[in-house]
Amino acid sequence: EIVVTRMCDHLSSGRARRQPNPWSSLYDHTEEEREAELRSLFVSLDADGDGCVTRKEWGRAISKQAEIASHYFGGATVSEIGAAFNRIDRDDSTDLSWDEFREAAAAYRASVLEREKSELALRDLFLSLDADGDGCVTREEWGNAIATHADKASRCFGGATISEIGASFSRIDTDGSGDLTWNEFVEAAEKHRASMARVAESESALKKLFLSLDADGDGHVSREEWDSTITKHARLARRCFGGAT
Repeated sequence: EIVVTRMCDHLSSGRARRQPNPWSSLYDHTEEEREAELRSLFVSLDADGDGCVTRKEWGRAISKQAEIASHYFGGATVSEIGAAFNRIDRDDSTDLSWDEFREAAAAYRASVLEREKSELALRDLFLSLDADGDGCVTREEWGNAIATHADKASRCFGGATISEIGASFSRIDTDGSGDLTWNEFVEAAEKHRASMARVAESESALKKLFLSLDADGDGHVSREEWDSTITKHARLARRCFGGAT
């Protein structure tokens, strides 16, 4: 019991301390209150009141609304918050509808909650592998227990087979010390999560482009549909397929 208590104290310090949840100030709000606050943000950005927030309107006003916008769309700096426009603009129309606003806020909230679940799973995995509770996972401890925790380790660090998951020890052990610290665990999991996020973002962008080009919604993009709409979606197409012009 003493060992577990000390280990939990160790995980509560330094890098292991959980970061403040960007939704924490909204946890006590009802769905209706969050919806009203998001609507208020939308209206404040929609300067001409036409029901859409253009890129120019967003750029002019987002710095004044940065704190509340970061709660709903993420971003630690005004620059990052400003760049969220492209992510929210799922149809690449260069203006944001109310539906896009709501859906982007819901997606961001879901990602925050999923990140919290991932952090808890990582803590549980570390404690399960650290057999002697000394705050490090040795190569021997990893080898003895990783098969039992393969599914959780795969979600945290990648790997499709026991062999691949087991071999990830060397990748996580960045200082080559032969044992894994909590910091190394966190850093490796963050890298894997970022890699998976990039893959998901690429897939999302590709789907977004396809739906935008498929004008009649029949599940195919004809040459005529491509030729008639590709100019409008050129920026998104370049992200997916490359090309300078």
